[in-house]
Amino acid sequence: MTKEQAREAAAVMVGWADGKEVQYRSLFSDVWEDVGEDSNQAWNWTAFLYRLKPAVTLRPWTSDEVPLGAWMRNKTNDRWIIVHIQYSSANRAKWLDEYEHSTDGGLTWKPCGVEEVKP
Repeated sequence: MTKEQAREAAAVMVGWADGKEVQYRSLFSDVWEDVGEDSNQAWNWTAFLYRLKPAVTLRPWTSDEVPLGAWMRNKTNDRWIIVHIQYSSANRAKWLDEYEHSTDGGLTWKPCGVEEVKP
């Protein structure tokens, strides 16, 4: 382990100790998994890579990203089908805060926006 790798490892461990979420993956895998509350899955630096879990934020859809034909509902459970995209960016921002959408006929509901991962 180089000094730079040790600094990165220390930052991850301090973040975990401070309550931040940490993820790990095998050196031979591309799949990141969450480390639990205890460190049973953690700190085998020769077999695993570790990182602080990236923050996920939501941003409103652009007009091209609105899923036409999806169901939308607000908090009062009123529903309608998205049939056109002639809505302003202010309306789409309101959707992100106050509405959710379903592309499977109402079985699952998701935010009306796009998830962006920030390291």
